[in-house]
Amino acid sequence: MEGLNGWLSPDGKFHPCKYGGHGQVAKQLLDRIKNLRHKKYLKNKHEKEPDEHILKEQLYIVMGSKGGEHLNHSYIHISQKPTKKQLKWIHENLEKFDKRQLQILKQHEIYKE
Repeated sequence: MEGLNGWLSPDGKFHPCKYGGHGQVAKQLLDRIKNLRHKKYLKNKHEKEPDEHILKEQLYIVMGSKGGEHLNHSYIHISQKPTKKQLKWIHENLEKFDKRQLQILKQHEIYKE
């Protein structure tokens, strides 16, 4: 298990990146958002806030792993209850998470052995 790096959108689509590349992918994701209400929200409320924080507020789940024995560098940030589509994606891809990421999923009661 190497672990996963990237963003999981509320609609259950995974957007991969290399470890440490989350900011660049977050910017690309925000640039693609077409919802005018959302763009207005971003412009008025978060002009100077990092892209990563904005995505977390919009129910995106961020995860990272250096893989191998680097378990101290593995994480999953779940800021709100995952959507049904996110839960489905997670359960379909459990074998791709590293040990630490699986522990985090257990702590959030998303995964049980």
